[in-house]
Amino acid sequence: MENTLNPKLVRGRVGDLTDSANPLTFSLIQKIFGFEGPYRKVLSQFGIGNLTNNDDYLTLKDGIVYSDIQKENEILWQPTGYEIKQFNNKTSIIISLLNHYFPQNIIKLLKKTLNEIRVIQNPNEFIDQCFQHYTNINSLLEKKQKATQITPDEFLNNYQNVIYISYINEVLQSYFKISPQIYQNQSVINYVNKHEAMLASPDTYFEQTFSQLGFTLGELPSSDIINLPLIPDSFPRLNCPDKPINYVITMQCIRNNTRLKINALLYFLNSYLFEKSNQNADFGYLTIDEIDTYSQSNNYDLESKITSRKTTVAKIEMESDQNKPIDKLIGIPCSAGIVSGKLQVVNQPNESITGNIVVFPNASPTFTQQFRKSKGLIFKVGSPLSHGSIIAREMNVPAVVIDYDFSQYNHQTCTLNGLSGELNFE
Repeated sequence: MENTLNPKLVRGRVGDLTDSANPLTFSLIQKIFGFEGPYRKVLSQFGIGNLTNNDDYLTLKDGIVYSDIQKENEILWQPTGYEIKQFNNKTSIIISLLNHYFPQNIIKLLKKTLNEIRVIQNPNEFIDQCFQHYTNINSLLEKKQKATQITPDEFLNNYQNVIYISYINEVLQSYFKISPQIYQNQSVINYVNKHEAMLASPDTYFEQTFSQLGFTLGELPSSDIINLPLIPDSFPRLNCPDKPINYVITMQCIRNNTRLKINALLYFLNSYLFEKSNQNADFGYLTIDEIDTYSQSNNYDLESKITSRKTTVAKIEMESDQNKPIDKLIGIPCSAGIVSGKLQVVNQPNESITGNIVVFPNASPTFTQQFRKSKGLIFKVGSPLSHGSIIAREMNVPAVVIDYDFSQYNHQTCTLNGLSGELNFE
């Protein structure tokens, strides 16, 4: 949606996680991206960010996660020689050396550039490292599978593996650009089908449990998770004559399988917080620190906090009234292009595609085959860096992230602009 709150506040800056959040989910996101969190810890190794600055740049407004780009620039990008800018409702990172960090920022920019060159020159070495990080996630998952619980600190320490994998994947994807036609190569098709998100049942289960692969905590845990198989611990490299294809597709599979496994760990974190809140069904209205304080003190009043926040959320929902007829929505642009046609809302990975512009609950690999049958893509949860957005750009298909209830617009004619993020209904 278009941001009318503050021109400095921008949606979609938390990568593959989620664009909307409840208080519990947002408290986890703050810990991931905050001072000494896994995001800044890992990226600082590659010359990004400023660990000496403990300011926070994320905020939660009306259930939506925003980044204050002025603060984000100050903490992460300007010290590196870059800057976040907005052009036509699109956020881009540009080189910007002439700020008050000059000339010190040249050093970090050089470090970041040299690290990326190392990745590009030695992709196999870094893919091996990513696979080791993937193995670390597996080890913790196997250790916790019987207990089905994980503490916030254990989750955050393990999440450093995810950030490392995501960063290397992004570098290789950016440099080794491959043609969309490569996905018609039978070797690639066989490899992806066999090794990417290898079992559909747990993938679908995690998505449904956590708002379609979003980072949503606060839903009641289910014991069914312990009876589901997990994807294997290893898989071979893709072996095509064109080496860049091997790098990109192999990393894509490691990254997407990592997303599946981290959602299993997220499930265990959810179970832990549910127990710590004395199995309060409304624990999603609390933060991680509030639940931790409550578990250590008999005098902490959770009920009053829950009641207050529920009242606020109800008021916001009444004021927004999404059932009002509309003729235009504006979301986060993910892939340029314009397409018109019938809108189709898809909720399950086995639904047939009949519409031109298809709404998916998220941008996860589960729906990859359906992405390829669509002429325009709308994701309710995702970002320009999520799996579906990358696929859309590879196929030159317009794509936008819009968090909205499209049920009343199913089969209606509309026009999607992937550059501006606009969706216009006729």
